[in-house]
Amino acid sequence: MNPEVKNIGNKLFKADLASQKVELALTDDYNSSVQKAIQTYVSADTKLKELKNYAKTIQDLFNNSGEQLILANKIFDNIQKQANDLGLQLPNEIKNNNKELSDYAKKIDSSIKFLNSIK
Repeated sequence: MNPEVKNIGNKLFKADLASQKVELALTDDYNSSVQKAIQTYVSADTKLKELKNYAKTIQDLFNNSGEQLILANKIFDNIQKQANDLGLQLPNEIKNNNKELSDYAKKIDSSIKFLNSIK
């Protein structure tokens, strides 16, 4: 065989092996990147499910608080009616507490809307 042809063949063979090594390295990098992306997604998805469950628990607490506020407001209405029937003024402390009920009700509604946006 002509030494020049042999030399060219050796160079082509080395170049082909080098390109295969580069392709294998790129494939390994790609596979590693895909695995990391999937692992990160699974972790984030798990955390999201936990957040949704926690949001549901918090919403249940807010709903319970709202029910208690409604009950307290009904009791206040009865107290106020009886006081009016007797011609009495309610103490400022009771009036102020009732004003706070309205503020809490607004906060509860706002919080529940936010929690619903998470679900």
